[in-house]
Amino acid sequence: MAESNMPRYAPSFSSGMPPGPGSPAATVGGVVASDAACRKCGYNLRGISTTSRCPECGTAVGVSLHGDLLRFSEPKWLDSLRLGLNLILAGILVVVGLMIGVIAMGFGSSSRGLIEAISPVVGLCAGLLMFGGAWLLTAPDPSGIGEDQYGTSRKIIRVTLLVGLGNNVLQLANNAIHPDEGLMMMFQLARGIAGIIGLVGQAAQLQYLSKLALRIPDLKLSRRARFLMWAIMVDFGIILVMGMITAIAAPRLGPAAGRREA
Repeated sequence: MAESNMPRYAPSFSSGMPPGPGSPAATVGGVVASDAACRKCGYNLRGISTTSRCPECGTAVGVSLHGDLLRFSEPKWLDSLRLGLNLILAGILVVVGLMIGVIAMGFGSSSRGLIEAISPVVGLCAGLLMFGGAWLLTAPDPSGIGEDQYGTSRKIIRVTLLVGLGNNVLQLANNAIHPDEGLMMMFQLARGIAGIIGLVGQAAQLQYLSKLALRIPDLKLSRRARFLMWAIMVDFGIILVMGMITAIAAPRLGPAAGRREA
């Protein structure tokens, strides 16, 4: 039969795992041997080396063959994610170091001035490290994969990062110029708004990480990130409600307490 003369291509996967859904292309000798569309632009990758890039858009061929797993993504992008995580960890270590230093020096009058002087500077350094790390961590995948799932969260994170950086600058300005009461209230209001925006950014970051973890894939890590996201939002909601109750009840309780004391 004519069918027996047709070449039989056995799928060959360098990872030892079958390709992701939607693109089960066969490969022979490191070359795509069957029709396979580029995940980004739809270009037919048949006849192209599995280690090269799409000639139309430059997306790595491995991404189209194996799905959206991180290990098949652009190496330079993965390096930026790794560097971003390391910078975030470095920023956390700086904050922990500051806390240990404050505890070691104590809270006496002699060390209080030094603590008040260095804390904003060290905090800004830690903030810059974490800002740079989070900025790298939220860099878009060059292939465009995942933007439909977490693109909005990624953009929200970057906006809130800029707001958080401005908040740190406000804190330094507040300590440097010693504003009067009116300007101090404006600073405090701005910092309060920035804090709320930062909380939104934290929730968006955990949402983003929960989606990114599925590309490892690590379902347990993804679920943990989602749990932390909801835990933070619920805690903030409770604090907000309690603050509103206190603000409403305080004016009513004040005069009554004063009459009892009289």
